[in-house]
Amino acid sequence: MTRLSDLLDLDALDGMITAGYITRRPLAGSRISVYNYTAKAAYKGVWTPETRRCRGLVVGEGGEILARPFEKFFDLSQTEDVPSAGPIEASEKWDGSLGILYERADGWAITTRGDPNGWQSEAATSLFRQRYGSFAPPGGVTLLFEIVLPENHIVVDYGDLRELVLLAAIEIESGRDVELPGDWPGAVAERRDVSGGRLERLLEEAEATGNREGFVVRWPESGMRAKVKLDEYRQRHRMLFCTSTKTVWESLAAGRDPSDGLDREAELAAWVRAEADALKGAHTSVMEEARLTVGALEASELAERREAAARINASRYPAVAFNLLDGRVERAADAAWRIVRPGATRFFRDQPDDDL
Repeated sequence: MTRLSDLLDLDALDGMITAGYITRRPLAGSRISVYNYTAKAAYKGVWTPETRRCRGLVVGEGGEILARPFEKFFDLSQTEDVPSAGPIEASEKWDGSLGILYERADGWAITTRGDPNGWQSEAATSLFRQRYGSFAPPGGVTLLFEIVLPENHIVVDYGDLRELVLLAAIEIESGRDVELPGDWPGAVAERRDVSGGRLERLLEEAEATGNREGFVVRWPESGMRAKVKLDEYRQRHRMLFCTSTKTVWESLAAGRDPSDGLDREAELAAWVRAEADALKGAHTSVMEEARLTVGALEASELAERREAAARINASRYPAVAFNLLDGRVERAADAAWRIVRPGATRFFRDQPDDDL
């Protein structure tokens, strides 16, 4: 039986947990835990044996490894020491969440790599038991799936598809890929031989078809993996997960329409327009109040700059009012945009955990 201490230095692991680079989340009502690297580790690039191997590692109460998923792998452009020879295979990269199969007291279950108690884990476990309950997973092996659910729509539109797509089988003791079980009755991620320059052709064909994320490339002789995301997917992902109240404000303040280019993203476009309308309304209110401040100045105050300045400095928006007083309308508008700048950034969608 493979134990946590066989895979990792436990002191180093504890240090990574304390430093906030790894989480240890217990399954409710049990002593099973899921170890996973954090967003902090991803953003800071803290890739040690501990963070790379804790990518949904499922550990029992005695330290036994119940499931061993992929180790962390990177974009092909970021991957070093890529083998220059030997076979290469590519499998479809499904746009869902990684599902890790493990056995617990009440039977087989699936966890995402971040949260064994989350709704995705519960939905995937229910789907596995209802649809594939008669399937007997092989011993000593971890089966990995892509959880595809309508409620978990990320970028690619799979319609009403509810499926567990089998991605790989990992030997728990060694961490090596083994053959997929031939009796798995569900969907399997398609694999293709892309040796000899065929990967480039595959990517060109995939870009032409659209509505796909990309591929996971694997060199079977070394076991190395890398991901390749299609350009269209990257662009749409950036729009959906990087658009925020701040980016909407930046566009408006620069005189641009923040909804430009969003024709294909109806939900995002509606959100952007609503945020833009709220910001434009706030901007109009600031400008109107400053105009009222200037308009209320007496002739004597207008004739004496010091008296006008005293009145304006006592108002809520003096920077805007002073510019209006001097006829600098564009500068007044710029000052009003700075005033209504969002204090907190709220994104259209939160970054999916599996993207980190």
